[in-house]
Amino acid sequence: MGRKRLSQIILTRLADGGYVISQQRRVLIEEVCKAQAIPDVEAFWIQLRSRHPISWSTVYNGLKLLAQLGLLERKAAGTRNQAYRLAPGLLPEV
Repeated sequence: MGRKRLSQIILTRLADGGYVISQQRRVLIEEVCKAQAIPDVEAFWIQLRSRHPISWSTVYNGLKLLAQLGLLERKAAGTRNQAYRLAPGLLPEV
């Protein structure tokens, strides 16, 4: 499954759930699908904001929402940071 299809599945799930699909949320989802795993949320945000106008709270809350919806898995990566990865059911088959 390609990144575009993966991001479309996630966007559809959000829209079906009544969530607003802002430009920042769309960018976040596309980048999450591209990365597939985020070992360091802060580093991910810094890289993301160098190319897109996106706030820390948008990234943090967006990742948290995707995890609550079962689209991402969250893992503690230390006292200050969280790590995320696409839920296994969403990962492309190899």
